[in-house]
Amino acid sequence: MKNQWGHDITPIDEIIRQSEHRDIISNSTAGMLGAIGRSFTEVQEVLSILFDSSFSGNIQRLEKVLHDKITSQGGSPEIMRSGMDERAKVIHSEIQEYLLGDSLADIGCGSGVVSWLSRDNFTDILLYDEINYLDPKVKLPFVNIPSGSSFPLDRSFDCTLLLTVLHHAEHPLKLLQDVWKCTKQRLIGNVLNLWKEVSEKQDIAERKKNGIRTCSVPSLSK
Repeated sequence: MKNQWGHDITPIDEIIRQSEHRDIISNSTAGMLGAIGRSFTEVQEVLSILFDSSFSGNIQRLEKVLHDKITSQGGSPEIMRSGMDERAKVIHSEIQEYLLGDSLADIGCGSGVVSWLSRDNFTDILLYDEINYLDPKVKLPFVNIPSGSSFPLDRSFDCTLLLTVLHHAEHPLKLLQDVWKCTKQRLIGNVLNLWKEVSEKQDIAERKKNGIRTCSVPSLSK
């Protein structure tokens, strides 16, 4: 398959099943699951799903099955939820001063906690994602966007969020363009550590020249 820029890349489900990657995937998965209290048997069950060839070509289904399996037993849901809450609090603290307007769309919302923490800033919030992973405490409307489909352009929002989303998208540039069309005032987004790496290499004068904000999460304003 080809990525957004026309380069040939290997689909993630094929990478998972390549024998040369099996050990590192197994070890890293076991380490992460062990950190949230999963037993050896539970880890092996998750790995058996991860390496199941029947999921070939359907990474979204694999992701959903793995998520449900990992969070369905033992005390790990509470541990995971606590970790995700802390992550959401950090992200919210970084973007809070840039939130504006009355309406917010959170695209690729994940647990939805970032928007939940922002609820006092808006009268209208809508969450979007391919799979509903909302934290039970998040009481906000959710819209499912099927994998491979375009972002709906049926309405606009004062503020939009694309937080750690673009690097997951099959067509990241199109997603960014579509969300920008639906943004009335400001789009806030980030991509892993790319912004941190770029911002650290630019001096303050260069950032000001290019109109770049010095926060760790960049934003675009209209």
